[in-house]
Amino acid sequence: MPDRMTISYLFILVSGLMLAGCAATSAPNNWLPEADAAQYDGFGAWIKVNIIKANASADSDSTIMGELLSVEYDSLFILSIDNQLISVSRDNIRKARLAYYNSQHGALAVWGFVGALSTGSHGVGAIISLPIWILSSTAAAASQSRAPIVYYPPEEWSSLHQYARFPQGFPPQFDRSRLIKKPEKKQLHSF
Repeated sequence: MPDRMTISYLFILVSGLMLAGCAATSAPNNWLPEADAAQYDGFGAWIKVNIIKANASADSDSTIMGELLSVEYDSLFILSIDNQLISVSRDNIRKARLAYYNSQHGALAVWGFVGALSTGSHGVGAIISLPIWILSSTAAAASQSRAPIVYYPPEEWSSLHQYARFPQGFPPQFDRSRLIKKPEKKQLHSF
């Protein structure tokens, strides 16, 4: 019979393994819509762009984050969290990472953790079932965490259009000074 210290270390190991392979986004809490709501959410995806500085090394890239508004043939338009419209030339983009919905991979990790705990009742069979729970739930959570993420490159420039608030570009005579950032969602608490 394993002692409590061994079981505690095992739980810490299982938790670490389940979360180690998961991808995180730079989007503010509650900013990304749920997967089903992303289909009709009127706002663009969250994007993080690494900009190449002139005469600088890759270590000194600057980063711009915000809502992807429009993708033009030569530039991106981003609305920053402080409601500033930023234009980024395509030639100055080293890489970009875009997230278009909340993957909720944490829920899969929790289910995997609970499943791993349940193997304590399997007796000797836990030798087989515990590693299966750990491996399968880790793979599922890691895969789910990466599902809503798009990278440029290797994605084609034209494929980024679909994630913008204005996928066909800004409408003619659109007053860009009237852009409003996405309202913050209030966290609902149940009692």
